[in-house]
Amino acid sequence: MKLSQKTEYALHSLLYLAYKSPDVILVDEIAEDQNISKSYLAKVMQKLSKAGLVKSYVGAGGGYDLAKDPSEITFADVMRIFESEDYVLDCLAEKRGCTKKSSHCEMLTAIDDAYQTMLKELEETTIEDILDSFD
Repeated sequence: MKLSQKTEYALHSLLYLAYKSPDVILVDEIAEDQNISKSYLAKVMQKLSKAGLVKSYVGAGGGYDLAKDPSEITFADVMRIFESEDYVLDCLAEKRGCTKKSSHCEMLTAIDDAYQTMLKELEETTIEDILDSFD
């Protein structure tokens, strides 16, 4: 499975905010650190803010910081925001002439089980867990 760019940017941004905590950081600084588009990252940060993982501040002194302790933000939290379960395997049954309903397809069930196992593992990995290696 390949993660979307948004998921990768979100994880790196959360790590950066945790590293710089308790400072409020401009999206420009995060984008420059990651060498990515500021406008694209701003959309990622808006989703993280809406999900309650970061706080957004406007005006002079504005920017972002973590809304939760890094020990409370899991990789699975981020995956659930940016990765759709449909992203893992789109059922193209109708195009192939398959007669199975997607809810009864053994192939989709096996892949969904593996995806859920991965999420369960990622529930055990927090931003704090890898913060030490961020230096």
